[in-house]
Amino acid sequence: MRSQFAAAYLRQLHPELDVQSAGTDVDVPGQILKDRAGARSATELALAIAEESGLSIADMPRTQLTSELAQEQDLIIYMTPPK
Repeated sequence: MRSQFAAAYLRQLHPELDVQSAGTDVDVPGQILKDRAGARSATELALAIAEESGLSIADMPRTQLTSELAQEQDLIIYMTPPK
């Protein structure tokens, strides 16, 4: 959800950009965020925070980053969890 949140935020700041979101460890590609089971509390919290921020991420699909998708991009921003 970090990438979907970041993508939605960047789209809000720069609507002229074509912003995509993809992850490196997507267990169910194409799964819609609001339908994600197993991480319910984290998902619901992220959706609530996004909504409070005026961002719509509930209907965004989860996308696996592939080499083909990466090659189509002009810029890739990679996020990692804090240590």
